[in-house]
Amino acid sequence: MKALENECPAIYLIFAPLSYIRLQIGYPKMMRFIRENPEAMKYACRTVAEDVKLLAQGIIQESGADGIFFSAQCGEINRFTAEEYANWVAPSDRMVLDYANTLSDMNAIHFCAWEEVPNRLSVWKDYKAPVVSWSRFFDIMDIHEAKKHFGCTVWGGFDNRPGSFLYTADRAAIEREVEALIAQGGKSGYILGSDCSIHDELPEEKIRWVVEKARAL
Repeated sequence: MKALENECPAIYLIFAPLSYIRLQIGYPKMMRFIRENPEAMKYACRTVAEDVKLLAQGIIQESGADGIFFSAQCGEINRFTAEEYANWVAPSDRMVLDYANTLSDMNAIHFCAWEEVPNRLSVWKDYKAPVVSWSRFFDIMDIHEAKKHFGCTVWGGFDNRPGSFLYTADRAAIEREVEALIAQGGKSGYILGSDCSIHDELPEEKIRWVVEKARAL
């Protein structure tokens, strides 16, 4: 934060509590454990959530970050029913997110998607933050529709996967796409970006082309 010298906002990636468990034991065990004993896994998620709250507090209040980038996961339509998600996953997510919102008004939520499986977006309808980042190319929703659906500033536009448009297109094509995205999203309530991240395979000049065109509009 000292190195940035307030040059730009800085938010810190924090995963959902269940995701921290999954990162340690993998998806197969996570799914087996939560179906065999959901109450035990809910207890584990609450315990992890208390630690993640401490992390959020340190990141924002002690380190001076502007907020957190909360990665909500496991919402794929083939993973849990809406009722299972609401009972097993959402409570510990909300513990972290609601607490972080008492610390900062610059938090963002990312509704994460991968493996070509769309999310059941309804499971996150009560998750609140000033900014929502969604996976435009998995959860098919244009920018105008996303702004209306989430009711807040939205962040996205480009596919972040290696080999997709941003990685392969030339400067002229990228500039046309920037212009089209901003025309959809407008200059208020829209943050131009990729789905959730920029892969280290992306040449830096591509980022510069996006930024320079956006600033010129």
